[in-house]
Amino acid sequence: NLRKIFKLNDECEIIFSPSGTDSSLQIAAITQIMSDKEITHILVASDETGSGVASALKGCHFENTTALNYPVKIPFRDANGALKSSTQLDEEVFNAVFKTSELGRHVVLHTMDQSKLGYQSPSDEFIKKLNSLKKLSMQIIVDGSQLRLDPKDIQNYLSKGYIVTITGSKYFTGPPYCGALILPKNVAKVISSAKTTLPK
Repeated sequence: NLRKIFKLNDECEIIFSPSGTDSSLQIAAITQIMSDKEITHILVASDETGSGVASALKGCHFENTTALNYPVKIPFRDANGALKSSTQLDEEVFNAVFKTSELGRHVVLHTMDQSKLGYQSPSDEFIKKLNSLKKLSMQIIVDGSQLRLDPKDIQNYLSKGYIVTITGSKYFTGPPYCGALILPKNVAKVISSAKTTLPK
């Protein structure tokens, strides 16, 4: 049904999960077999995604246990609660990506398209700026929770090689706490041909 609704080709993989946070735990595992480099997760809109996402990306089962990775969290709002400008967010995210890349690490950039309050970050201009970075090892994840994206948006992201996360939408009377990862063709191929196994 999801393939039909989003008009996905058979080469895209769909991995279901109990929740969007569980999808994040799956991403934390999957990205470890996609690159032989150490990984840094950069979580954009950390203040408007699921409360357990940051823990899941560290390999924690949503509790205060030992972290496997150290994500960079970039909230939409500043310390006073004011919404940051698109330019300011882009600069923070770019600096985080640049510094991580300079360390020779694989970047997993978690972007937000339509947050709980309707915000998006980083901007399309930011993505173009990333092309100026040499030897950048990166996978982009698009948070499409609550199905706030149109099918064309999802198809566009998949065509660029981005992983898209979705959850059941309250708006469409979907069941709560259900999630899925939609993997583009290139990511599905890397995973299926990877010699490294998922971490225990």
